[in-house]
Amino acid sequence: MPSRPLRALVGARVSVVKGPQKVSHEAQLESTTRWADAHGYEVVGQFEDVGVSASVPPEQRPDLGPWLTDEGAERWDAIVWAKMDRAFRSTRHCVDFARWAEERHKIVVFADDGLKLDYRPGAVKGIDAMMAELFVYLGSFFAQLELNRFKTRVEDSHRKLRLTDRWAAGVPPLGFRVVDHPSGRGKGLATDSEGKELLHSMAAKLLDGWSFVRITAWLNETGAQTNKARSPARSGLPEQRRPGWRFDTAFFGNTTTKGPNGLLSLSTTAVDTGASVANLDAFISARYAAEAHSAKLTHWLMSPATAEALSKLKVASGSNQSLLQFVDDGITVAGLPVLTSTHVDATTVARGGDKSQLRYVLRSGTTVERFPSVTNDGQHVRAISRVGFGFLNPAGVVRLYDAA
Repeated sequence: MPSRPLRALVGARVSVVKGPQKVSHEAQLESTTRWADAHGYEVVGQFEDVGVSASVPPEQRPDLGPWLTDEGAERWDAIVWAKMDRAFRSTRHCVDFARWAEERHKIVVFADDGLKLDYRPGAVKGIDAMMAELFVYLGSFFAQLELNRFKTRVEDSHRKLRLTDRWAAGVPPLGFRVVDHPSGRGKGLATDSEGKELLHSMAAKLLDGWSFVRITAWLNETGAQTNKARSPARSGLPEQRRPGWRFDTAFFGNTTTKGPNGLLSLSTTAVDTGASVANLDAFISARYAAEAHSAKLTHWLMSPATAEALSKLKVASGSNQSLLQFVDDGITVAGLPVLTSTHVDATTVARGGDKSQLRYVLRSGTTVERFPSVTNDGQHVRAISRVGFGFLNPAGVVRLYDAA
């Protein structure tokens, strides 16, 4: 029988993404895949750590990390990077990873550098293999030296720029945007009309007696974003990398491969709202429908657009009096608070849930870390966790939708 081809894991890593024109990670994936194909390896997976510094240990990187667990490592024989500095900028990380690969009999390849570390049993350990290992260690040392010099240059530059009217780097405060400096050197700040208008609206509501909690609820419901919230989209990072995105996607979604199943996978109780919601009758019906299935609804889940539409309902035709009133933590509908999410599917008006019949399971191994971002003159915060959802009484979850 012909032998099984070696299974290759190919990938890429870039520290900074500057919009759609940044294609370094794509070039790395092409290079690693080309190497694997040329050497008869079967590509069984890929990782793409975009916006991740090489100073982060490989096992802690968002996309690569799961492949380095005991379960993930069983699925591949060789890992292929394009260049050494795409893998490591720390000699310690390089040595630790080489030891990890040797213990598991893996192959480590740097395609464009022409280097391969073969730790399989029976692999020839001649002078060429020893020299390749030496070059890898030396390369990681010089990569770390280069990173340290880069950090020092950036820190010195930022320290000098703080004394001028130029903008060093990072996300500007709300109400400002980054522009080319009039001198032609570097960047500066200018007024952002959208942010300015948002700030004035917030100030007006505060002067009208709104609490900070109520203003926050209003901002969430209208979908307003700060400069920092908008920065991932502007820098080219995919939406999937934004905090909480994957949790919400799984919770409101259907079945998830190697993940928890969400609301769409449940056989829930349905209440027909009709083509449009002109009153709260459907929500009242939903509360009683839940009680018929041994549940007592505690909140509604709906999209911001639906919450806004409900907030504009009037007590009668031709009246300007709102049917619903804002409270400090948002709005209530039929006596229950409203939680909004953009992940509620388009065919669902709202879902009613009993929080006592919902379980959120946080698996062991969760970590939250902070480390400096010299290119953005700030801090990166990285959280790694595995979660699960438990719906103890699916029939007690009520879905309101147009059945037509």
